[in-house]
Amino acid sequence: MARLEKAFLLVTGTEDIAKRMRAAHIHDWQEAVNKGVITQAEGEQLAAAREAVAKVIEVDDFAPEALSPIYKKPADVHQFFQELGEQRAAS
Repeated sequence: MARLEKAFLLVTGTEDIAKRMRAAHIHDWQEAVNKGVITQAEGEQLAAAREAVAKVIEVDDFAPEALSPIYKKPADVHQFFQELGEQRAAS
């Protein structure tokens, strides 16, 4: 929850900066700095807010077999059906 609160505070603290960039039709904070729309410090503040948001929405990546005991890898599925076919052919 601390990450979410930090991101919220950083984003709400950069609302005025973001408004000036939107008014100038600029999406990249570095471009906004180069054009004098915002200062370097404001750009860095905006970058920190975006990084905090990215960390909040970051998703852990797990292999499917790590999440479910019933998940089978494609090779295992192939072997299962091959063995099943052999069992049916033998009966």
